[in-house]
Amino acid sequence: SWCMYVKGGSSYLLVEGNLVYDCGEGGITAGQGTGFEFMDDPFLRYEANYIKIINNIIHDVTGAALGVNGGYNILVAHNTAYKVGSRSHLIEVVFGERSCDGDIAACQARQAAGGWGPAATGSEASQPIGNRNVSVVNNVLYNPSGFVSGSQHFAIYGPRTPTVSGIPSPQLSDSGLVIKGNIVWNGGSSMPVGVEDADQGCQPSNPTCSLAQLLANNSINSSEPDFLSASTGDFRPMQGGRLSAIASVALDDFSVLESEAGPITEGDRNNQVTREFSGTLASARPPGAIVSASSSIEFSAPSADETTPPAGGGGGSGGTSAPKLKITKVTAKNSGGKVAVTVSAKASDGDGVSSVQATVLDGSKMLGSVSQKIKAGVYSGKKSFKTKAKKVNVRVVATDSTGQSTSKSKKVKVS
Repeated sequence: SWCMYVKGGSSYLLVEGNLVYDCGEGGITAGQGTGFEFMDDPFLRYEANYIKIINNIIHDVTGAALGVNGGYNILVAHNTAYKVGSRSHLIEVVFGERSCDGDIAACQARQAAGGWGPAATGSEASQPIGNRNVSVVNNVLYNPSGFVSGSQHFAIYGPRTPTVSGIPSPQLSDSGLVIKGNIVWNGGSSMPVGVEDADQGCQPSNPTCSLAQLLANNSINSSEPDFLSASTGDFRPMQGGRLSAIASVALDDFSVLESEAGPITEGDRNNQVTREFSGTLASARPPGAIVSASSSIEFSAPSADETTPPAGGGGGSGGTSAPKLKITKVTAKNSGGKVAVTVSAKASDGDGVSSVQATVLDGSKMLGSVSQKIKAGVYSGKKSFKTKAKKVNVRVVATDSTGQSTSKSKKVKVS
C-alpha cells in the first residue's frame, strides 16, 4: 500500500521525475521502520541520509503525499501533489522506528558499533528515530473542492524518549526542520495546520519551525493552484495564471556533516534544483514539479553530464564490488587527560576510493572522527579526545566512487 519509500539506512539517493498514484499508506517517504539486524555498517543510525525527493507528481494517495520518517539531511522540493491525504494529512515529518526482529546477537553487535536501536525483541522495545535537517520547500499540494485531508495539513510529532542507551534523548522530529515556499490548498480556514497542540512539534521555541513561521512562509489556502487540467493529469500551470506568477523561494544547501549521523561519508550538500519534471533544464520557476504551460509532461532521463553522483557517497551502484580495506595500525596513548588516537589503513578499489574515515568510540558513545589523509598509499591520521576510557573502538570506513562502502573495527587499550 506504500507507493515508494527508502529506509533502513538508505543514503545518497535522488528520487526524481516519478509519477506516483493510487496508493494507501503514502506517496514518497524518506525513512520508515527497520529491524536493526538488517542494517549495514556504517548506516546504523538514521533511517535515511542525504535523500533528495524532487520534481515528482503524486496523486490519488489516501495517506501523506510526502514524508520523512527518521531522516538526516533530507530535501523534499518542487513536487506536485493532487487529491492526497484523505485519511490523514498532506505531509508528515515524524519518527522512524527501530526494532529488533529476532536476531538478538546481530542487534547487540550493531548497538555496540554505535548504532541506534534495541537489543531485545518485542514491540515494547522499539525505539524512535528522529529527523535532523529536513527541508520541505516549493511543493504544491492541491486538494480540489470536495476533497480534503482527513485531519490536518501537516503531521509533525513532538519529542519522544528512547528507552535504550546510546540513542540521544529526547529524539526530535523537527530539529533543523524548514518548511517554506509551499502552496497548500486543502479544505477551508478551519483545517488545522497540525502543530497547534503543545504536544506536537514546531512549538514556539523551535528556531526554524513554528506555527507562526508555517503560516508566514507558506501559502495556505490563500491561492488556489490553477493547472491546465488537474482532473485529467495535466499539472502544468496555466499561462498567466495564479500559480505561474508565484516565484519559488531559495533552497538552502545541507549543513556540514555532523558526528551525530555516525561515521558515514558526507553526501552532496548542494540542493539547487536545475531541471523540471521532464528533465528539461529550468532556472526561474514557480513551486511544483512543472515550470510552465508549454513544458513537456513526459519524463526523459537527463544526460550523463547532468547527473553527477553525490560527492563521496552514492549516485548508483555502478561498481562491481565494495573497497578492500585493511587497518594497519591503531594506537591510543594517554597524554595530559586526553587520549591521542593514531589510525592507519590501506584501501583499494577498481572504481577508485573516494574517502576513508575513522571514528573513535567509547563503547557505544562516539568520541569523534579522525581525518584520514593518504601518503605513499596509506591513509593515516591522528587526533586527541578528552576521555577517561580504558579501551576505545576504532571503526574505519572506506567508500568508493559509486558509494559502496566497507567497514572494519579494531579495539585497542589506552596505554
